[in-house]
Amino acid sequence: MSDETQFVAPPSQGQAVPPNGASYSDSVAGSGRGGIAVSAVVSGRVRSDVVASHRPRPPARVAEQTIVEPIVPVWGEEQLEAPRQLRVVRFKPGWPIVALLALYPLWWALGLGTFIYPLIAVPMAVALLRQRRPIRVPPGFGLWVLYLMVVVGSLVALGYNPTGTLPGTVMGRLPAVGLRLSEYVGLTIILIYVGNLTEKELPQRKLVKLLAWSFVITVAGGLLGTYFPKFEFTSPVEYLLPGSVGSNPFVRSLTHPYAAQNMHVFGAGSDTPRAAAPWSYTNTWGNNYSILIGWFLVFGWLWAKKPWHRVVTVMILLISIIPVVASLNRGLWLSLGALALYVAVRMAMRGRLWTIMAVMGGAAIVAVVMFFTSIGGLVMNRLEHGHSNDIRIYTTKEVLQGVKESPWIGFGSTRSTQGSDQSIAVGASPGCPSCGNHDLGSNGQVWLELYTHGIIGVTLFLSFFVVGLWKYRHDRSAVGIVTSAVLLISLLASFYYNTLVTPMAFLFLSYATLWRRHQFLDEAQRARRAAGIDDSTEQEPQPVIQW
Repeated sequence: MSDETQFVAPPSQGQAVPPNGASYSDSVAGSGRGGIAVSAVVSGRVRSDVVASHRPRPPARVAEQTIVEPIVPVWGEEQLEAPRQLRVVRFKPGWPIVALLALYPLWWALGLGTFIYPLIAVPMAVALLRQRRPIRVPPGFGLWVLYLMVVVGSLVALGYNPTGTLPGTVMGRLPAVGLRLSEYVGLTIILIYVGNLTEKELPQRKLVKLLAWSFVITVAGGLLGTYFPKFEFTSPVEYLLPGSVGSNPFVRSLTHPYAAQNMHVFGAGSDTPRAAAPWSYTNTWGNNYSILIGWFLVFGWLWAKKPWHRVVTVMILLISIIPVVASLNRGLWLSLGALALYVAVRMAMRGRLWTIMAVMGGAAIVAVVMFFTSIGGLVMNRLEHGHSNDIRIYTTKEVLQGVKESPWIGFGSTRSTQGSDQSIAVGASPGCPSCGNHDLGSNGQVWLELYTHGIIGVTLFLSFFVVGLWKYRHDRSAVGIVTSAVLLISLLASFYYNTLVTPMAFLFLSYATLWRRHQFLDEAQRARRAAGIDDSTEQEPQPVIQW
């Protein structure tokens, strides 16, 4: 018997069996990560010197040649650990609406303030198509669908040039029409998406909190425009646009972030800055303020969890008076007065007559402040210099006169007048871009709808919101009163404000908040009936804090 010793490494998968009938046995498999084993075959017999998987033992005294290799599992043993799989990041349901509202200052700074609505509607539409439960729609939604059909149908008149307007072509008007249509569709998707989210996916409190946050950034933008009216910068979107496109005044107003609009409020030669950030236009800023202030009060006062929350709420409201007055926005003042009066009447109908007294007391305080401070002189000076009234009256007359040529479906888009309210020979110029060639329909959403989509379009547009107002007229909760107030003042403001795009977005979100509340109430009622609870002895579930 030979004393010659052979050391052979363990075979890998598919390797031939060692010669002389030797076999590999009792190899100690390590962890598979750096473990080693030494096997010796002496005279055809197998002897094993096992080396620990992490640190090898000293070799035998005999002169041996050791071959050390990483352990490879033998036949039938557990395979090596599989490589780790890439983790897929999954967003929580409702993330698009959170990204839209919570990050709006970012979208404004990027130059996407107007375009973010149709863009964010894309993932919302995908989520709606992928959800397994049926898609629900709000009351009166059929009227809104018919309205969108009229919007598309009115494009047949896009090439028509009404009397008294500047001539144009279909291709020249198509970009603005396409943007407006994409915003209508995007806002529609946002409404349906938010309304189909469950309470678990998007709690009502969180939605109201986002609307309250929008009011805070409105106030912050108003202060920025009041104290730093020259603040502006070039957005990344502007850098990406061709020079000929980016220099267009309309495109620039959509993509260029600025704090305030400079206007000749007190006549020619007087440049008065008026807060606009982050909503592009002063009138849009005022419209959004009047829509969002109710939600700010609900979240910051009625739903406050700690006393200091209410203190902060009052402080923000007092600070917001500064841009409200300094913006010289008469439409905003009118909307706030109508809002306070409506809420007081709704509260008085419930037996809380102190709200009427509160409104009267507030009006008395405002009168005293105006009489004994310079604010009164500023407000009266603004009311006396209403030269924009002449432009509004002129464009309204032109709308009513021009729509006679296409009364039912309108002209598909706006038109610019020949001349101005002063003379047909006075038009816009580089030195005075607002002196003439006024856009018909720019003095209010009602007049825009009438001129662009005719009698049918404006009727369907207003009817959709009237149906919602009537449907939930008996809701006495905080959400119900605020939403009905928002719908009412929006209908009023549509005669002197254009609501596309951000005011209509907040209007839709307000409507969705009330619509969701009644969906949750209906689900709770069905659950009680399924549990055999008599509804006649149960009271309707109410919010945590209500008026």
